[in-house]
This record gives sequence, C-alpha cells and structure tokens, in this order.
Amino acid sequence: MNTSTSDESALRKLFVAALGKDGWELKQISELILQLAHNNFDRSTHNDAKQLCVTLFSWVEQLPHVGTHASNRRYTRVQFIENTLSLAGFQLTRRDFEPWFLILPHIANAAGNWQPNSLLPYAAEDDRIKDFEEKIDDLEHQLHQTEVTLNRTKAELSFIDAERKHFIAVAIENIHTLVRQDFEKSTSWRVTKPLRSFAAWARKIRTGQVAQNDSTVTSSRQADDSLSKPTLNWDSVIPPWDKPGYSTEAAWRGIPDSKFDRNDYNEWCKRYESENNVDALISEARMLADQNHSPLFSFLMTVDQSPVEYFKQAVSSVKNQVYEKWELCIAVSTRTDASVIDFIELAKQSDSRIKYVTGDLKNGNLLNEANMLATGNWLGVLIATNTIASQATYMLAKATFLSENYKFIYSDSDKLEYPDFARCKPDFKPDWNLDLFYSQNYTRDLCFYSKELIADCGEFNSKLTSLSVATFDLTLRAIERIHATDIYHVPKVLVHLRVMAESSADDVSHHAQSLNEHFKRAGQNAVAIVGTESAAKKWDIHYGLPSTQPLVSLIIPTKNNLTLLRQCVTSILLKTEYENFEILVVDNGSDQNDTLDYLRQIAGTPKVRVIRDNYAFNYSALNNSAVALSKGEIIAFVNDDIEVITPNWLSEMVSHALRPGVGAVGARLWYPDMKLQHAGIVLAGRVARHVHKFLPAGETGFNDRAVLTQNYSAITGACMVVIKSLLNQ
Repeated sequence: MNTSTSDESALRKLFVAALGKDGWELKQISELILQLAHNNFDRSTHNDAKQLCVTLFSWVEQLPHVGTHASNRRYTRVQFIENTLSLAGFQLTRRDFEPWFLILPHIANAAGNWQPNSLLPYAAEDDRIKDFEEKIDDLEHQLHQTEVTLNRTKAELSFIDAERKHFIAVAIENIHTLVRQDFEKSTSWRVTKPLRSFAAWARKIRTGQVAQNDSTVTSSRQADDSLSKPTLNWDSVIPPWDKPGYSTEAAWRGIPDSKFDRNDYNEWCKRYESENNVDALISEARMLADQNHSPLFSFLMTVDQSPVEYFKQAVSSVKNQVYEKWELCIAVSTRTDASVIDFIELAKQSDSRIKYVTGDLKNGNLLNEANMLATGNWLGVLIATNTIASQATYMLAKATFLSENYKFIYSDSDKLEYPDFARCKPDFKPDWNLDLFYSQNYTRDLCFYSKELIADCGEFNSKLTSLSVATFDLTLRAIERIHATDIYHVPKVLVHLRVMAESSADDVSHHAQSLNEHFKRAGQNAVAIVGTESAAKKWDIHYGLPSTQPLVSLIIPTKNNLTLLRQCVTSILLKTEYENFEILVVDNGSDQNDTLDYLRQIAGTPKVRVIRDNYAFNYSALNNSAVALSKGEIIAFVNDDIEVITPNWLSEMVSHALRPGVGAVGARLWYPDMKLQHAGIVLAGRVARHVHKFLPAGETGFNDRAVLTQNYSAITGACMVVIKSLLNQ
C-alpha cells in the first residue's frame, strides 16, 4: 500500500503536540494511530503492522517531552505503546514487537537497542512538590496509625466495661449463694428447720395445693437441697483483673474465660443487660415523664382465645414499666373466655390506664376498636402472648426526645420458645433497612406510630386476619408518607415473642398481597411472588426491566490467569439471560503465551473487547480507566475468578440498580466448596467485614439474613453493578 509522507508528517506533529499538553489521554493518541493506519497501512498484513509499530517507535523517540496524563500516570515506552495500540484495535504486545525494535538502527540509542522500560521524556518537575507530597504522605500515615490506636483503645475500653458489668452481676448472685451457704451451716438454721418445714406446709394448705405426706415432702426437699448445693467458694467473687496473670489485651483480643460462651445468649444478657441500676433507671424515667410534652404510649392489644396465663404475663409486663405514661387498650372478641374478661375487669379497677372494649372477631376490626380507645401520642400493637421489658416505654420515650421528626419507632427483640419459654434467638435489627423490610416483616415485634401518622394512614385493614399482616400493611402505608430519616431504631431488646406456631400460608399470601398493593400505590414496577426455593424466604420480589434493555459494560481486570478467565468469560457468554451487554477484559500486562493467545482470540468475539493496560497494578485505577472507555449506561465490575451459576444474575442486579435510591448492587458469591464468600459487608469497629462468611449452602444465617435481599453498608467489588452516571458523580 502506498504511503503518504505529508499525511504521516502532519499526524506526527499532531501526535507530538497532543502528548506535550497537560491532561492528555491514551484514547486521543489511539485515534491518531487509527488515522495513521487507515491512511497508510493494512492492519491485517504482518509487514504493515510491523511498519506501523516502527513508525510509532520513531515518533516516541523524537518526543521532546510529554505533559501530564489526565490520570497522573507516568508511562514507560512499552506501557504507552501497548496500551495505545490496544485502544486502536491492534492486539500487539511486547511479545510481538520486541524483535522489531531491537534490530532497527534508525531508532536505536547509542547502546544499539531501544529501552522500552524507560519513562517517556516527561517535562522536569519541581522537586519541592515531590518533597511536600512525601511529607503529606508521611503525615497521613501517622494520622492513620493514630486512628487505629484510638479505635483499638475504644474497643478495649468497651470490652473492659462489659467485662466489669458481667462480673458484678455474676458476683452478686454468687455472694447471695455463698452467704446462704454459710448460713445454712449455722446452728440456728439447723434448729429452726422443723419450723420452716411446718410454715411451708401451712402455705401450701392456704393456697389450696394438694399436700403430700411428710415423708414425701422431706425426701423431695432433701433431694432438692442436695441438687442445689453450690460448688462455690469465696474466690469466685474476686475480680479476674485482681488475679495474677490477668491480661486485658489478651481478653480484648478474643480469648474469653472458660465461663463465657460468646454464642450463649444468656451470658450475653448477663453482660449487657445488668439490672444493677434499676433505681437509677426508675429515677430517670420519672424525671422524663415530668418533662413538658413527654409522650403517652398507647398499647393496642386484641384478645380472642389467647391462653389466660400468657395474657396475664403480657398485661403484667406493661404494668411493670418504669416509665409510667402509658395506657393499655384491649379489644376483646365475643368468644373470649369469661375468666379473661374477669381478669381484665379487676386490672381495670386497680389501674385506670387499662381500658377494654368488646368488638368484632376479625383482627382488623378488633385493632380498630382498640384504636378507638387510645388517647396517646404514640400507638403500637402488642400481641397478647408477648411480653415487654420493664424499660420499654422509657427507651421509647427517650427516642422521641432525640428528634421531633420521628414518626415511626421500632426495637430489637428475642423469642420465648416452647416448652420452657426461656429467652433465646435474639433479633438484633439494623437501622431502617427498606429492602430487608420488603423481604421480612422485621419491625412487627414492637413498633410505634405517631398519632398523626396513624391519622394520615387511616384504619387497620379489617380484611387482614393476622396481627402481623395488619401491622405490615399499615407500615407499608406509613413509609409511603414519611422519609427514612423519620424512622428510628432503638437498639435494645425491648420485646419477648412467645413462639406459639409458624406463620400460615394464608399469612404469607396476605403479606405478598399487601406488598403488591404498596408497589402499585408507589408506582413501582415490582411484584411479590409467594413460594420460593428457600423455606426462610416466604416470598420473592421481582423488579421489572425497561422494554429496551440498557447496555451493561462488564469490566474484568486480569493478568496471566487463563484458566479462571476463560471460565469467567465463557460462563457469562453462555449462561447470561440478559442480552444487551459488552465485556471489557482489562489485561494488566499478561506475558504468558497461552494467555496472550486467548486474549487475541476473544478480542474478535462479539460482545468482547480486550484493553491492554499494563501500568503498575492498581485495582481502582484499572477499573476507573476501563469505565472511561466503556459504552454502557450501567457498569458491572467482575473479578476474573467469577463463574456464572444463575442465568438471571445480571437481570436481577440491573433491575435493582435501576431503582431510585439504590447506589450499588451486589450478589451472593460462593467458594468452590459452596461455602459463602460474600453476602454483604458491615462496618464493625470501623473495619469492613463480610457477614456469614463460610456459611454452608442451604443454611439461612442469622435470622434468615443470609438469604434475603437487603441494604448493607458496603458490598464487594468482585461482582458489583452500578449506574455509570452515578459512579461518575
């Protein structure tokens, strides 16, 4: 092919001028190379490709200086040539053109060869700037180390505080036991034993209990005494920090004493729910109740055929509140046992804050009947078999003083499971998490609505026969009227749920129905579908895609990782249902022949582009430079060790990414042995941690959260989808 010397000379001048300016980019240089190839060379011919490279080498050698790259990168000659040729569509690497520049005398230096690893001839820089940058880096490093030390100290102090509280709680129990133990050894205790036995027998007679014969009573008491004798000594009340060899650092670093199982919820309660400050709590609650505009809480309760004993415990837990500005509004169905109504009558006579009314059997109507009795600033539903902590209303009242904008408040909870109904299975909830709420009605246990919000939302839906569904439906209507900042989470276990039976299929269907009505009202292109593959997931939510699928650019950085890269690209091309995507393989300087051959092979495949970026490894820089070269409206960051196992993976992720308010979307990732690698990231102690890591497939995780769609603080970049315009912002 004939060359045009004048065209080549003009392009060389443009080439030199473009590189001489600050803020130049590889893309504009690649366009000049494309123009040179179009005018003078045939890219399919080996000799012309060689001549094109030789021309480019000579231009680089003649550069007087190079300005600053837009990304502040400083390229070597070989990096510059490989990357620009790649962007121009020439899959030529050092393996291809190294033999050429070693034997070309007109571009060789005095040593007889060209030095590809030398930097381009950049303009001289002010050394003072470099010195200042080094000082800034050093100061930033010192600041980081100081922050690490501070955070560690805070964590250690927090541990020490919890350890002290736990020890004091246990020590008080032990002291009582030890005192009783010593007292029972005394002469007076032995002498008065017959009198105590007679008094115990008399109490049983008065309470109507069936008396046993003396021999049975004596033998059972002796058996009980022998079983209950503690194996304690007074050393058990000596603080561990006063004993030789104690190390706070060792304790803080997670080496617990043998008596503390970190997975034992009872032990957790002892450490973090100490009752030693009850008097102070009561005093604070009374002071709070005396404040102007202190809130009145209305508990709405419905009673149909609830077990009498459980109902009494629920009422008693309300009466035991340290913050006393509450009222209990009970709606009783017509088929409720007369003994329950008698109990309510007695409770009402002894406490005017308890009200009741007889109403329609349907739970929705019963709730509305109870609501008619309420006069409080805040209204919440308490199931008649559940109980609340004594500080529940106090913690709720404190929350209302934090902001006058709060309209909806909820708390943490735990369960009381049959048969002994001991506290277990805590549900430590996140702050407002919309997608988790859509996936699981996690606020239902104890939530309060402001009186104004209830008035705005209207009545409870009388068609819904389940209290759980009724509150879910009301909360859906509530969040349509308020902002996320109007919702407050009290991070305390304030309610104990008595587990009586699993949710019925009817309940699940009604939850999904309420969601679909909510989506329709909110104008969301979404549908909740009952019946999923996981027992923990009661329903699935699918968000619709636009009729014209937006182009997705999948960015895959790689280097000499042929086996995994081939698996990744092949699985994407063969298994992905979503059709409108492109793959940008960012080759970060591969130099193994089999990898380079594969990259050249897939470069000509539809939907695949290979971009050579052999700059020093920097994961962020590799992805950022590829984003600038992408064509899609949506970016998917994908590691080269990802393999697609679910065909609708990209459709699901894109449908979420297109939702207003969503920043980035991640997916569950599995190790080859099907243990969980990623299901969201939380921040704990200013450290980002993967939740449920190594959880075996099939297990649902903490409160089913390993299988539910939800919002997280962060997600991994190993498989992440984000709107390109949002990323650029």
